[in-house]
Amino acid sequence: MPDLPAFLQQNWAVALYHDRFSEFQAALRLELESDADMQALLDGARPAAVSGEQLKVADFLGKLPEPKRALVHARLLDYIQTNQNHLDMYLVPSSAIMKKMEDTQLM
Repeated sequence: MPDLPAFLQQNWAVALYHDRFSEFQAALRLELESDADMQALLDGARPAAVSGEQLKVADFLGKLPEPKRALVHARLLDYIQTNQNHLDMYLVPSSAIMKKMEDTQLM
């Protein structure tokens, strides 16, 4: 990555800097910590992480059961939609901004 600060200033990263992101992250962690599927996945990844092996996010997500991916996706959409007033660069299905765009296209 040639310019890390510029990369982190792109629109996709704005949600990470939002003041409620840490709340979202903590709530999601709490919800997933008690999940047996997630614990099994983390236990399987732990030896590789301890040994210093590079873990690829795509590989990890590929092993995550579809219901858990859907849960994370739903929670993320909820977070963005709840904070849409500050995170209006993200289009969320059923958000006011998305509805306005759809109404404009119908005209």
